[in-house]
Amino acid sequence: MSRRYSVQSILLQIIFLVPFLNLANAYKSPFNTTLVNGADDYCRATPYYLSPATKDYRDLSFTLTCWTHSHENLTLIPSDPKYNNITNDDDRIWIKTTDNCYVAEFSLEYNGTAQEDLPYCGSASERKYEVFLMETKYVSACIDTPDLYVHYDIQDYKENTEIEAICWTGGDAELHDTTWIATTDGCFVHEQTLTELPDKSSMPQCYPRGYDPYGKRDVVPAPLPVLDTSLSRRNEQKANYLINVTISDDWAYCYSEPDSNNSTVITAYPYGESVIVQCLQWGRNVTYPLWGLTQDFCFVVETGFAEGFVEGEQDACVTFGHP
Repeated sequence: MSRRYSVQSILLQIIFLVPFLNLANAYKSPFNTTLVNGADDYCRATPYYLSPATKDYRDLSFTLTCWTHSHENLTLIPSDPKYNNITNDDDRIWIKTTDNCYVAEFSLEYNGTAQEDLPYCGSASERKYEVFLMETKYVSACIDTPDLYVHYDIQDYKENTEIEAICWTGGDAELHDTTWIATTDGCFVHEQTLTELPDKSSMPQCYPRGYDPYGKRDVVPAPLPVLDTSLSRRNEQKANYLINVTISDDWAYCYSEPDSNNSTVITAYPYGESVIVQCLQWGRNVTYPLWGLTQDFCFVVETGFAEGFVEGEQDACVTFGHP
């Protein structure tokens, strides 16, 4: 006896099977790959270069599971010529691995297209990093990597400027302190320039490009893809942003401007006192060429210190709006 099916029953069966058919078509198998030579070595907690690194993938094979979008500032693309032509959405695709962290698609030894070969991780994967509001105590240069020998000045913050911090990392020492803070401007400020030191137990650690916290320095990096020509490159000598100096005069007078004849005395430092100098400025009196802006935001002539100043060793104070 033959069975007869109503149109309604056939439609119900199709509706029941469609989700399973879609699920089968949507499933795409994970696969293994490695990083291209010279790429960012780390797998990160979220799809952003300044996101905390959770896994070191140097010379390792790892498994890709799904892809997601990043919404990161283009200036954070690694400073390597191979990435200079990356535009539009190419730099925004990151891949999640079985280690529950993310690597950028263009950092992979992989010639396919993640959006075709892997499933989408879901909108929750596009989350950014946590932001910590902090304030500068001194004038603060924000540099592309915490390497005082080779870097770009990306931003110059005046004192009492609110900044958005993301994470902390190790770098070259300032005032015997090696901690630097990454900001949402895509650069790093030294923690000693801030009003309060960050709580490292609550702020994640990150690993910036161009500097290896384990001691391996990259070769001088190529220019960033997006580069303001006004930014200064320091290759010839170490740059310092805060230096400790000692008063060598009986009293060293600190003036409102770098001019002892036409400015007001703000304070005076006794012999032997340790003073922090934030930046340097040419004086208006040719007899005393270089002056230092101290922690009290006034100027002392270089002859008042036991240690001499070196032109170019620190930023010019006019960079931060000080005369």
